[in-house]
Amino acid sequence: MSLIRRKQKPLPLESELLTLTEAAAYLRLHPETVRQKLGGTHTLTHVRQGTGKRQRLFLMRSELVAHVESLIEEGKRTNKTILSLVRVSATPDKRATGHIRATNGTSASKSDKKKGGKK
Repeated sequence: MSLIRRKQKPLPLESELLTLTEAAAYLRLHPETVRQKLGGTHTLTHVRQGTGKRQRLFLMRSELVAHVESLIEEGKRTNKTILSLVRVSATPDKRATGHIRATNGTSASKSDKKKGGKK
C-alpha cells in the first residue's frame, strides 16, 4: 500500500465554484446538457474534484456570470435587429392586400387568378 500522493493543482476557493446542478439551474438548462458542454456552455471551465465514481464537476461562478451577461447583451442586440425588421415590414404596401387587377378591368384575388379568374 502506497502512502505517496501526487501533488494536485491549487483549486479556486470553494465559494467561487458552483456544482453542476446549481449552474444548470442558473442557466435554466438540464444538468446533463451542462455536463456534456452543450447549449452554449462549451466555453465554460469544468473543474473536476475527486477520482473515480466520486468525481464531482464544478463550474466557476465568475465565468458563469460573465456568460449569462454576454447572452443578455446578445439578446438585446438581436431584439433591436428584429424590431427594425418588423417596423420595415409593417409599412403599408399596395401589393400586400392580396388583390391584383384582372385583364377585363375587375379585381380578382390571387387565389381566384390561379383558378382562372372571376367569371
